Amino acid sequence: MGRTKLQTNDGFRLVAKVSRDLVTMTDEDLEVGIGAALQTLGEACAHQRAYVFVLNDSVTSIEDAHEWVEEGTVGHDFDVFRGVSVDAFPWSMQQFLAGETVIVHDPEVLPDAAAPERGACEL
Repeated sequence: MGRTKLQTNDGFRLVAKVSRDLVTMTDEDLEVGIGAALQTLGEACAHQRAYVFVLNDSVTSIEDAHEWVEEGTVGHDFDVFRGVSVDAFPWSMQQFLAGETVIVHDPEVLPDAAAPERGACEL
């Protein structure tokens, strides 16, 4: 598998800067900061959209979600995901718990095990 745009020296520096910015933010600035971080990373990878899902403390359900979409791209309604059990997305959770990042270029090429994720991309 090839390296992503963030798996270069410049990419590592960008991720380090975004991470540093987030961990030094006040709680009041965090919402805007997450959006800015998603935009920075999404644009750096030339993607149309980027997401972060926040899990509850017991890691059993989705508590919140953040999204950045490229100008002219329609965003998702993440209210439908709040409170949803992580069991609804077993393939993604397996990836996340293994320390992987899930990048979906085309939902149609996701493995059969990711059928729920494919459906969520269509919402």
